[in-house]
Amino acid sequence: MRWFSVLYPAAVEFTKNLIFSNELLARQITVNTIAPGPMDTPFFYSQETKESTSFHKAQAMGDRLTKIEDIVPIIKFLTTAGWCWLVD
Repeated sequence: MRWFSVLYPAAVEFTKNLIFSNELLARQITVNTIAPGPMDTPFFYSQETKESTSFHKAQAMGDRLTKIEDIVPIIKFLTTAGWCWLVD
């Protein structure tokens, strides 16, 4: 996940630019960025070593990687009409 620290700020900045663009504001379109960090997927394991996987698990809540099922409720919430959440 070495690239996460580089991509996350870029994704947040891109989202802010979309949110504050006049075209989206005028149309009342909301934009959210979801960056859950290391996730328990085949892609993650193919890119990481056993040591880095252990490190990410130890840093995460519950000593495990995020599962897709963990973020689905957040996505459902953020895609409900009228909701917008920005963390900087």
